[in-house]
Amino acid sequence: MIKETPEIYEKVVKPYIDSIPYERLTWLRNILSHETETEKIVYEDSSPDTGFILIPDLKWDQENLSTLYLLAIVKDSRIRSLRDINLSHLPLLQSIHFNGTKAIETKFGISKHELRLYVHYQPSYYHFHVHFVHIDNTGFHGISIGQAHLLDDIIETLILENSQIIKPIKSFYHNITFNYCLGQNHELFQNLWDATQNYYKEQQGIQLL
Repeated sequence: MIKETPEIYEKVVKPYIDSIPYERLTWLRNILSHETETEKIVYEDSSPDTGFILIPDLKWDQENLSTLYLLAIVKDSRIRSLRDINLSHLPLLQSIHFNGTKAIETKFGISKHELRLYVHYQPSYYHFHVHFVHIDNTGFHGISIGQAHLLDDIIETLILENSQIIKPIKSFYHNITFNYCLGQNHELFQNLWDATQNYYKEQQGIQLL
C-alpha cells in the first residue's frame, strides 16, 4: 500500500503530473472541442464553471445496459485530480451528479439508484473525470477500496467543509493522506514506494524519541 501524505504529493506526485507531455491528452482535448466522438455525447454542460461532457467509456459496448460505463469529463483543465478539488468545485460536482444521472435515466432508462459514481485516485490520466458505472458491472479492478472514491462522499465532504465557521486555508483533499494500491508498472510506483518506506522509518524514529 502506498501512503501519500500531502508532503509526498508535493514532492513526488505533483512534479510527475507537471512533467507529463501536453500531447498525451490530445485525444481528450479533441473530445472536449468536438473534433472527435461528437456523435457519442450523451450530455454536455458548456458553462465555464460547471462544464463537462458525458460520454460512453471505451470499456462499454453501448449495448448491454448491465455493463453501462460512462465518463463525465470536466472542461476545466486546471482540475487534474482529486487533490485539486476544493469548495469552489462543489457546484460542478453537484451538476455532474444531478445532470449526469438524469441524462442517463432519460437516454437509457437506468435510475441513479442503479449507478455507481466515483473518482479514481490515482487516476489513469490527469484531467478530472467521474466514472458512471452500472452497479451490476463489477468485472474490473477500478472499484477497489483505496482507488475509487464515491462522488456522493466527495460532495458530502465538501458540504461539511463549507459548514465550518472557520474555513480551512487548504481544502480537505489537499490535506488528506491517501492510502491506495498502485501497480508496479505505474510510472509513479518506485518513487512513491520509496517515499512511503521513508515515511514509516521517520514515524518509527519519532516514536523512539
